This record gives sequence, structure tokens and C-alpha cells, in this order.
Amino acid sequence: MATCGMYNYAGSWMCEVGLPAKSGVGGGICCVVPGVLGVGVFSPLLDEVGNSVRGIQICHELSEVLGLSMFQPFSMMLAVPFTQAVIQSESIETVAGVTCAILKINGNMSIVGTERVVAYYHQNYFERSSVLVFDMGDQVRFDSGGLVLTDLFCKALKKSGKFLVVSME
Repeated sequence: MATCGMYNYAGSWMCEVGLPAKSGVGGGICCVVPGVLGVGVFSPLLDEVGNSVRGIQICHELSEVLGLSMFQPFSMMLAVPFTQAVIQSESIETVAGVTCAILKINGNMSIVGTERVVAYYHQNYFERSSVLVFDMGDQVRFDSGGLVLTDLFCKALKKSGKFLVVSME
């Protein structure tokens, strides 16, 4: 998929998007971030080599905005197995009548790490708290994908009448 999945556009695709992918003349594109996620898009308008014009645009934008390219300098996506965000400790406290879930986090808040922390919060604390505190030590780094996902999470919390507070040392 990395070397020929996008027909004669494969080399440029890898340089520009940086994800293994396979397109079809029906307008579909499947691309992957190995070990992390897969993306499927469909739009039948094709370019001169048989790839979906709009599919290429959205995959390019997703890769850029979320920092998914395998060739991104110092990409945290390459370090997924051993540096992902870890919840070191957790507690629930009531402050001025407001119930807060406090998660002390270390590691990389990439799209994978952020999703892991958000899922843990939803499974364990969403119903029991109105404020979530990310207590971030000096060992936490956000990449662009983690920031985008955290922003979407904040907006979803706000719609639920809940809030996120980020505390950094």
C-alpha cells in the first residue's frame, strides 16, 4: 500500500500525506496509520490517474491537521508503543460543591493517547463528575492530533454541561 496503492500518484502521496493507502477506480480510498487507525473515504470524481479527487483532499487534510504522516519529523505516532499517555493516578474530589475527576497524566497526548484518556474518563467518571481535571506533569507532550481531539472533547463536554480544566506544572 505504501509503494503502489495510489497508482502513479503513490510516490507523491507518500511524500504529501505520509500514510499507506489503496485507492480504487470506483472513488474509494483506504489509508492506515499502522497500529493506530484506518480511514475510508469515497467520492467518485477521479483525477487523471484514477484516484478520488476529494478523497485525496480529505486524507491530506486529516494527515496534516492530526499530524498522522509517518514522515513527520519526530512524529509521536512512531513512538506509540512505549510513550503513550498514561494515567498515573486518579481521584474524585468535591471542591466548592463541584465534583471533580482528577486524572494525573504523563506521556504523549497524541491522538491515540488522548483517545485512551478520554475513553477512560467516560467509562469511569463521566456520570460521577461535572469537571474533569487533566493534571499534567512536565513529562506530557501534545501533538497536533491530541490537541484537535482535546478541543473536540472540550466542546462535547460543554454540551453536556461539564468542563475540562488542564493543570500544567
